[in-house]
Amino acid sequence: MIEGLVNTYKTKELLSIVKGNREVHKACVAEAREGYTREARILLENKISELKEKLEEFGDESFLPPLGVFCLAAPEDHTNEYDAVIRMFEMSIEDEIELTGTEFMCFVQDEWGWSREWFVANMGYSGSQGSQGSQGITGIGEAKASRIMTVASKRGYDR
Repeated sequence: MIEGLVNTYKTKELLSIVKGNREVHKACVAEAREGYTREARILLENKISELKEKLEEFGDESFLPPLGVFCLAAPEDHTNEYDAVIRMFEMSIEDEIELTGTEFMCFVQDEWGWSREWFVANMGYSGSQGSQGSQGITGIGEAKASRIMTVASKRGYDR
């Protein structure tokens, strides 16, 4: 329905919104990376403890028991996509820019084609992924939302 729509928007306002969305995204990624590192350390420490226990149990260091495989997916970061859009808007010689409905959903509403996958990939490490966009952050704790919005506000991206 929105895909066929085209409208004209003020370049400076779009630039401000995309910069704000980028800051929120970057804060969520940073938090997810901290969580990922924390989870990886826990997994590795547990595996080391398990290995030590098995070596003590068997008493023979020539025997190395299987530890099993574990997989920890790294958080996704799409900051480069925000950077490309920001650069395009900064380089524009026009005071106004036409956006399709799909572009509006990405750039203004912060609902990209990868948003759902990004949320799923990062949600295990951070509670700060939700639909950010111009309507504010939803689907996360109030304290985290407040912290992220404070960062965006201090940088003037909430206007």
